[in-house]
Amino acid sequence: MHRYETELRKIHWNSILKGAAFGLLTGWNGETDINEPEIFEDSNKKGQTIDINGDIHFHDVNFTYPNRSEVSALRNLTLVARAGETTALVGPSGCGKSTCISLLLRFYEPASGQITINGHSIDTFNVKQLRQNIAVVSQEPILLSTSIYENIRYGKENATKAEIEEAARQANAHDFIIRLLDKYETRIGENGTQLSGGEKQRLALARALVKQPTVLLLDEATSALDYANEKIVQQSLDQACKGRTTIVITHDLKTIRNAHRIYVLTNGHVIEQGQHEKLMADERSIYRETVKIQQAETTEDDTDTIMNQAIVEDDDKQKTIVEGSRLLSDDDKADVDQSLSSESRRPIFVRLISMNSPEWKIILIGCLACLASGASQSVFAILLSKIIDAFGECDYVKQRRHVFVLSSLLLVIGAVILCIHLIQFIAFAWSGSKLTQRIRIKAFEQLLCQEVAYFERPENSSGAICNRLSSEALAIQQMVTSRLSIVCDASATFGFGLLLGFFLNWQLALVFFIFHLFVLILVFIQIKWQARINKRSHRLIGQASSLAVEVIHNMRTIKQLAIEKALVKQFSQLLYDELITRRKDTIISALLNGIYWGFPSFIVAFIYWYGLKLVEHHQINLKNMVMYYLRFRHFIFRILSSRFNLGYETRAGLKGGHLSGGEKQRIAIARILLRRPKVFLLDEITSAMDAKNQQIVQETLEQIQLEESNQSFLIIAHRLSTISSCDQICVLDKGFLIESGTHTELMQRRAAYYQIVMRTDVQ
Repeated sequence: MHRYETELRKIHWNSILKGAAFGLLTGWNGETDINEPEIFEDSNKKGQTIDINGDIHFHDVNFTYPNRSEVSALRNLTLVARAGETTALVGPSGCGKSTCISLLLRFYEPASGQITINGHSIDTFNVKQLRQNIAVVSQEPILLSTSIYENIRYGKENATKAEIEEAARQANAHDFIIRLLDKYETRIGENGTQLSGGEKQRLALARALVKQPTVLLLDEATSALDYANEKIVQQSLDQACKGRTTIVITHDLKTIRNAHRIYVLTNGHVIEQGQHEKLMADERSIYRETVKIQQAETTEDDTDTIMNQAIVEDDDKQKTIVEGSRLLSDDDKADVDQSLSSESRRPIFVRLISMNSPEWKIILIGCLACLASGASQSVFAILLSKIIDAFGECDYVKQRRHVFVLSSLLLVIGAVILCIHLIQFIAFAWSGSKLTQRIRIKAFEQLLCQEVAYFERPENSSGAICNRLSSEALAIQQMVTSRLSIVCDASATFGFGLLLGFFLNWQLALVFFIFHLFVLILVFIQIKWQARINKRSHRLIGQASSLAVEVIHNMRTIKQLAIEKALVKQFSQLLYDELITRRKDTIISALLNGIYWGFPSFIVAFIYWYGLKLVEHHQINLKNMVMYYLRFRHFIFRILSSRFNLGYETRAGLKGGHLSGGEKQRIAIARILLRRPKVFLLDEITSAMDAKNQQIVQETLEQIQLEESNQSFLIIAHRLSTISSCDQICVLDKGFLIESGTHTELMQRRAAYYQIVMRTDVQ
């Protein structure tokens, strides 16, 4: 029995691991169905030596985004960014300004045309080296949830502390950094939530400057800032642009008056170019019109008013936050503290069981099934010992009759055990799924009740919170329901076995009981030790998960900085630290586990030796000895596996990918039926289905129309068979109503509707 159950567990875990490995390896090996042109096969491949200290040319560049093939982002774009000069790109949203940066960084390849730096096509450059020589400061600065020092160092992996501080000074960030408690080692939280917008932007600029880039790309770098921060950051940007090839993208035209050349883009091509004075001198210039509009909208007085209002609002907000922390009176706080204290005094297991109280009847049925399972194992042991005793019968006829009867009873017991386990597993699986649902909902509700400061803590990053919602709720469910099933089953088996043992021979039963007390103590020690190991490694695993989530969410910035290897190294270091933390503990855990699995064999050997001594002294017969052995086996190796019948808990998959078209459509119909709407709008709901699914959905709709006589249905369809039973059919052509009536009336007119029906029948 033990070996059989062990092998089943191996098969179960092997299937899980194979599924996980398949998913991971599929991602590593590359998907063949991603329809995007590859820029390069290996980012580390050899390329031409980077020398981008020259002019940047866009020669008749055409480009279309893969997911918007019908719209051209760039059309025959030609422009030049001179070395050491500042070039500005302006124009309405969607005109292709940011697309130029994406092509220059080789996130995409142009459909036609060429981009050159210092006369060499960027196709010949090593991609990583190209990006390392270009710095980007975007509208929304992306910072990782690590220290300020590390965030700046991402710009240059081997940067020294002096270089990092110098870059911070150039970006006007050093002063506010040293005022922080931990200075450069201050952790800024996920997405830099511990800093203001201006501070984040200056850190992003320092990260760009630490690499001493030849080319600086500024994409709306100050558009999301208030006036005060915009002024500080703009001064830093003006200082950083000196002596560098700079491309500026902005809507705020007052920030580019000193640019050496300004390009005005519309619909992906250049319509105007020149310096600020030249463009302003042209009365028909679009640039001049835009400048005048911005000057009319924003005056110096308006700016002062806005600033004063912002300062007042900020003061009010701070007062509100301070006052909000005192909303509870002393009596209220005492009541809350008393409530929390009384709740926390209850054992966790009891609190979790109370959450499962609506399913107490189902849990009771499962526990009764566990008791029946324990009793059935005792009966099984008795019958098997009698069969062994029957083989000692000398009379062949009696032997055969006894073995046949006892074997038949074993078959009956096996069928009973099958039914008992089925009831047991269904009961605990159902109650466990309900508990998991409640825990996740409760946890999510509590998350929404937390203040912003809660999410700014390093241990409460989005990756860590998602990990808790997904894995910890399931772990709690397994602890409460699955483990409860195992404990009840093992306790019943132990109890009935012990009673049977004392009934047959108290000496052997006493030895059995003492040894199993030691086993229980060993199990308790192992559980406590494993909990200690998990608690130690949880923090590091949470940090690794958070890093992975951040990297995936901010992949564009990661590619811009070309820090893939550094992040892989950081991720590996977190996992290595977790491994080192667990190494010593794992050795002790393995020792405990070895004792746990090896000790039962020692117990069996001792029980056999002691039992034979009792047989020699005629204190027990061989048949009772076999019963003891079987009861021992059933208690020690009582390991259950659960099968879950998911039913309505079945996952539909991404966009319902696990369901057929007809199934998805019927689920959508069921979803709107729950709302009991007065009007149903059905837009081509069967157009993408085969005939069978169309018939099923159509029958469902007809049934709804019969049952919901007080509701209106508006059906849009090309398949006329789905609307033939409608009370009113309206035929539209080019936005006009050309005829209406019932199906019979329209067919009798032999007009537009009749022609459509005839064409459909012919097809």
